[in-house]
Amino acid sequence: MRLIQCLFLVVPLFLSACGGGKDNGAVAEERPEGQISGTAFDGLIIGGTVEVYEFTDATKGQLLATGETNATGQYSINLSVPSQPVLIEIYDGYYIEESSGIQVEVDRSLGHKIYAVENYVSGSNLEVSATFFTTIATGLAEYYVNEYGYTAEIAIEKAYREVDAWAGFDVRATVPVDVSRIINNTPYRTNSHDYGFVAAGISLLSLEVGNAIGSDAHDEFPSIGFISMSYEDAKFDGVPNGQGSTGQLSFGGLAINSNTYRELLSKRMMQFVVSNRNKTGLDFDDMLPFASTINSYSGDLFSNVEAPNITEIEPTVSQLIPSEGEVIAGTYVFSVLADDPFGIESIDYYVGDQFVGSASSEDTSENVNTFNFENGNYEIRAEVTNFLGNTTTVTHMVTIYNGELSLSLPDEWVRARMESDEADNNFPVSCDIPIRVSDTTGQGVHFLRVNGATILYNDPISDGSKTVTYLHPWMSNSCTSYAVEAEDRFGTFFYLQFRVGQSTSGSGSCHIQIGQCGGGFPRPF
Repeated sequence: MRLIQCLFLVVPLFLSACGGGKDNGAVAEERPEGQISGTAFDGLIIGGTVEVYEFTDATKGQLLATGETNATGQYSINLSVPSQPVLIEIYDGYYIEESSGIQVEVDRSLGHKIYAVENYVSGSNLEVSATFFTTIATGLAEYYVNEYGYTAEIAIEKAYREVDAWAGFDVRATVPVDVSRIINNTPYRTNSHDYGFVAAGISLLSLEVGNAIGSDAHDEFPSIGFISMSYEDAKFDGVPNGQGSTGQLSFGGLAINSNTYRELLSKRMMQFVVSNRNKTGLDFDDMLPFASTINSYSGDLFSNVEAPNITEIEPTVSQLIPSEGEVIAGTYVFSVLADDPFGIESIDYYVGDQFVGSASSEDTSENVNTFNFENGNYEIRAEVTNFLGNTTTVTHMVTIYNGELSLSLPDEWVRARMESDEADNNFPVSCDIPIRVSDTTGQGVHFLRVNGATILYNDPISDGSKTVTYLHPWMSNSCTSYAVEAEDRFGTFFYLQFRVGQSTSGSGSCHIQIGQCGGGFPRPF
């Protein structure tokens, strides 16, 4: 019996030695082969180095395997390791910025990397995208382990729960698409397109940061730089809020805070949606719900702090031309200086209540023909509407004065008639009456009539003044009334009325009395 008992004691000791202990020189147990695959995306990262590390204590441990992304940004790495948390790190290679179309190198010497973490099960095939969202999740997982003592496995799942809630989809399993490529045109919105618009929004944000300091497009401040910074932000205090180990984080001249990741990012996403770089066919209305999701999330990830409601944003109008109190004439160019984070859909101009034209954000100017209005004071207004349907209205009071036509009898002619009247009463039996047309509109006359007879028609009055004559016939002892009527090219009428008196004085002669019958200068009445 003692022999049998001894055998039972020996057998367990032998199996323990076969378990793969590292200190006794025994051969380790062979692990089943598995695979980690996915897509590296800040735009598709092509030719990038992919490294998989142990992540047991939420720190970068032993290198387990390496690989490379292909021409579509995909990677696939075989593993024969125990079940454990793993860190996926991607650097080098290049991608295309969605907002500019510029190729950018992923430069690890600048700290430019994308991360993902995952709980790998030995022998399994695991798919995980490596993106902006998974990079933030990696930083969060490190923070949860270091701050709260969570295991890496628990920290990873908690981090992804937070980030998934913010994004509104599974950021590990969803594969983003490049929304600047026509191949991804779609009749309906998908999670993959949402994912792609986040990357495009970051691309546009980084483009604007570079432009603001005069840097070449995506040279000093590519989107991969923003993503790498977000990792440092999240791992410092578990909140993407612009606080890092060195203090306040900034990206170029942009000071980072929690609304950089929500309000500003959602605005830049929507600006990209309405730009010509968007090739998906999805429009503003299609993507606004997702942008609102990114903006409005206020869970633990953002310390439960509310973000501004982006759907209430109205355009900003900083200038309207014509300016307040200005006198305008002819064809006048109306314009505004306007800005809106989501883009301007329309600009409408009015004079009084009359609509006079529309413009766009690319060219806010509109030529307005003020000759369509009588001279006078008017309220002009610009109604600027953004893609949310919110409108900002700006008004000014202006004076429209296009000059006018005037009709008169030349003073020198009137004086000559009076002097002759006083000196000598013998005059011809008939005379020409000069009628002066003065035009300060620069548009000329449509017609001019004297007692119903047209003597000018569509005349430009090119020199600003023109004198025409009308034959006053001899009429013995008569008093003749004259009505002169002129119409400008915009339908405004102008009038002059006067009378000419005449009487005989000697054989074959007449006496002309200027003015109303009975004497006096001719004058309108």
